[in-house]
Amino acid sequence: RRAAGSTRVVPTNKELLRNAASTLSGPPGNRVPILIHGGTLIDGTGADAIANPGVLIHGDQIKAVGPAAEQQASQLTQVTRVDATGKTVMPGLIDAHCHVTFAEPASNDELFFHRPSEGLAALVAGHGVQKVLRAGCTGFL
Repeated sequence: RRAAGSTRVVPTNKELLRNAASTLSGPPGNRVPILIHGGTLIDGTGADAIANPGVLIHGDQIKAVGPAAEQQASQLTQVTRVDATGKTVMPGLIDAHCHVTFAEPASNDELFFHRPSEGLAALVAGHGVQKVLRAGCTGFL
């Protein structure tokens, strides 16, 4: 959908997830800035949550938070706006202990003794990584 001017409006649903790869791909300097607005911000510092702040992201950096984010976004020729109303905005989560190749075994025997190939483990890992991402973890060690 297009709003007035050159602002692109992206709803917060499955379509946003499908569009995220294209919005975030490429070198950081070539990415379209993203303004997340309308949600509740938890910044990860222990401070109280902030209702309805703007968060302006360009490349791999948070450029502004709060009224300054909206102001800076209004001066850009192109920005992707994400309406986070009713949602929580927070830093990505990291799973510090994750076994993406385990899938959902019924027993230790099934897990450790019935893996016929490394190729199968790679396919299971691809599925496992998607599950971790859908759970909200944006990285793992």
